[in-house]
Amino acid sequence: MRSAMTAAVLLCIAAIAAYADDRPDLLSSPGSPAWCAFWNVTPGPTDQQSATPRPLGWKSPRTALLLSAAIPGAGQWYVGSKLKAGVFVAVEAAAWTTYALYQSKGSRKEDEFEAFADAHWSEREYWEAIAREAGLDPNDLAALREYERSHYSHSLHEQKDQQYYEMIGKYNQFNAGWDDTDTHRGRDSRHREVYEDMRAEANRFFKTATTGATIAMVNHVLSAIDAAWTTVRHNNRLTAVSLRATGLAWQSKLIPALEVRIDW
Repeated sequence: MRSAMTAAVLLCIAAIAAYADDRPDLLSSPGSPAWCAFWNVTPGPTDQQSATPRPLGWKSPRTALLLSAAIPGAGQWYVGSKLKAGVFVAVEAAAWTTYALYQSKGSRKEDEFEAFADAHWSEREYWEAIAREAGLDPNDLAALREYERSHYSHSLHEQKDQQYYEMIGKYNQFNAGWDDTDTHRGRDSRHREVYEDMRAEANRFFKTATTGATIAMVNHVLSAIDAAWTTVRHNNRLTAVSLRATGLAWQSKLIPALEVRIDW
């Protein structure tokens, strides 16, 4: 699950990068028609259209976006929105704290239920029950595994991996291996029920950890988008002053004049 989320975020970033590569004017040329249409702002003079320099305090939306994509809140801090920066940083810290805390709890509970299973579930008892049912030698493990594959829906893994520990508690087929049962395929083991409760608790811990990681991933994306938008709004509020030499007609004469233009 975590690998899938990471891959999705990386794919999203790659798509944005590829799109920006095809349309550099959207991020690298503020004020161009395409850029203004993309960010839904009013077009103004560009570097190509006017020699007027960018106003004092102008910030790059692309820089803000990339900063917050890397560290949520960094783009907001860059543009001067300290409160929003603090919110994104707080969410990021809370999300990763939740992930680390519950991942650790889940791992400890996982170790606990595996130790419990090793103490109360016996492969030997399970294979002896299979041997009695099939009329086979309990020491002929190859024949017992072949019988298991042909008569049961699940096969006991040779390695004690995640599925091994899941199956011995989940399926009645493995009930005979518990040390307090009287049936082969029933569900009368108290130890098995305790074991399943322990596994369920571990899974809840891991699910909460995954939720924390998901929130962190989403926080990166939202912070990046907000940083770019906040920067655009910041730039639109700046006052841009331009001076241009012109002429005024007065009494059939052209008088040199200085035109002052203020955009805000």
